[in-house]
Parts: sequence; C-alpha cells; structure tokens
Amino acid sequence: MNILYASDDNYAELAGVSVLSLFENNKNVEEINIFILDSGISEVNKHNISSIAQAYDRKVSFLNNFDVEKSAGQKLSVSSRWSVTAYARLFLSKLLPEKIKKIIYIDCDTLILGSLLPLWNENVDDYVLGGVLVARKSISMKTYAMKKTEKWINTGVLLINMELWRKTNIEDKFVDFINLYCGNLISVDESVINGVLNGRIKPIKMKYNYMGLASRYFMRRTMVKRHYTQTDYDEAVKEPVIVHFMGSWMPRPWIDGDNNPVFQERYMEYRGQSPWGGSPLRKGRKKRGLKLTASQVLKALPEPVYFIYLDIRRNFNKKHFLYYLYARKCLRKSDIKLDDCRLGR
Repeated sequence: MNILYASDDNYAELAGVSVLSLFENNKNVEEINIFILDSGISEVNKHNISSIAQAYDRKVSFLNNFDVEKSAGQKLSVSSRWSVTAYARLFLSKLLPEKIKKIIYIDCDTLILGSLLPLWNENVDDYVLGGVLVARKSISMKTYAMKKTEKWINTGVLLINMELWRKTNIEDKFVDFINLYCGNLISVDESVINGVLNGRIKPIKMKYNYMGLASRYFMRRTMVKRHYTQTDYDEAVKEPVIVHFMGSWMPRPWIDGDNNPVFQERYMEYRGQSPWGGSPLRKGRKKRGLKLTASQVLKALPEPVYFIYLDIRRNFNKKHFLYYLYARKCLRKSDIKLDDCRLGR
C-alpha cells in the first residue's frame, strides 16, 4: 500500500500524528510505504516522522519539493490559508517513482481510525482518481464553467490511479488550466483537479473523508444526495475511517482551547504516543470584540438556521465574486480554450 502526504515544517507534526494513527490501525497490512512531499520540513521533524515509521517497521521517503511555479509556467496565487505545497500534488509523475501504479493521498490534518485496505482495493481502472463528493458554491461552479449537476470532490483524501495519470499526460492539462485562470484559483489544486478531471473522478465512500459538520451540511445538497444515502452518512458518523479536521467546519484538537467534542480524546491519545506528545498545543487565533460575539451567536443557532446562514454566506461571498470576475477577464484574454484543458468529459 502506497500513501502520500504533503507537508511543510509547520504541518510536520500533524502529518506525523496522522501517520502514526494510520500505522496503528493498519497493522494487518503487509507493506505500507509512506511518501511525503517535503516543502521545507526541518531535520528534527524528519527524524521524528522517521522514528514513527521505524517503530512500526514501515518505510517513509521524503520527496524534496521542486519549483512548482516553474512547472506551472507562472507565479501561483496562494492565500494565507494554503501553502504552495498544495500545487505539488498536481505534478506527481515528476515526484513519485515510476513503479508506483496507485497511491492514496491524505491531508496532514487527519486522523486514520480504521483499515485502509478496502479503499486501497477499490477499482479505479477507468478513473484518474477517486474522492469524496462535496457541494461547492454556485459562483465557484460558474467560475470554472461547471454545471450544478457536475461532481465536485474534496481533495483531502484521493485514491489516485498513477498509471492512467501518466498515460493521459494530465499534468499538461493542469498547467494549461492554471495558466488559463492566470494562476488565481479559489481552492488551489482542488479547483484544478475538479475543473480538469470532472468526467474521470470516481466517488468513494464518505467514511474515507469524514468532515463532521461539513459532511452533514453537504448531505443537504442535491448533487451529494444523488450519490450518498442516509446509510452512507450514518456509517461515516459512527465508523469513520479517515477524519478530516477541515478548517472552520470541525474543531482542531491540536489547537489550545479548540476542543473537539468527538475526537479530542482519540487525537490526544495518538499525539501522546508521538515525539510531539510532551510539547504544548498550538495557540489559535483569538477572536475579539464583535467577531467573538458574532461567532458565539452563530454557534448558538439551531443547526437548520445555521445552515441557512451558511447558504447565504456561501452564495453571496464578495471574495468569490471577485475571483469570478477575474476569471472571466483571464478567459477572454487567453489563447487557451477551456474545453482543451479538460479530460474525458
């Protein structure tokens, strides 16, 4: 089984805890090879992660990051929320050994609580990759000329068919797509993957990328409900295999004071077994004044009301509207045709 992470030094601890939980809950797997796209991980943290692998008699390889922007052909837009490392996932054929035919990519901000063998054995022969479906803002779909009925996946967990990835020379289309949008993308590599591969993505079970409140919110959307049943959702809640602590949707247990009511104890158990177990939790951004009051009020709302608020906020977002306008401008100026960037639609 081949597993891929991407991390800089800031996320190295999170990657290490995720890797440890993966090893702990997949002891029956004969071979697990971990690859980490290394975007400046310190020697100390490399040693920490390597020591975890050694304790479980597993292998870990650090792949030195290359010049992502040079490969893309221009400077890429990266907000404070993202690292340029995210774009490295688009150029896996240049980073992974040729012998790798299939690999599971997992975000660092995750916890693995079950066996990955069923996911690994999922048939993706006719697909470039598989992922868990989510719902995107309508303005985001319009930005990339996608219909509301088309699939959109969260790229926090991906089952990647590297044979088809290489065979279709998909990275050339990724570069064209990035250049077409002037390197300014709402969700960095997630925008590229969904915009280019939409017709060649296989939906996988929700339990392999459970996002807490986000998963519950997305289940209200027609496109998601078309592919997942209530039973699928209930299974993800009761027996999640990969828990994804995604942004503001789910409290992050490594943040001091950001207590996760469901997974805090489990996360701290694995963190305690890691080389970072004795170090203090991270300090989060403190909300003050009106922002703090507004946050407290919103959290107190009944969930249906809160979801309505999210609908309004997601569909009337100034930042995403500006992305849309800028995208229209780039499309008008570019010699690249959008349809030429897409694969197998």
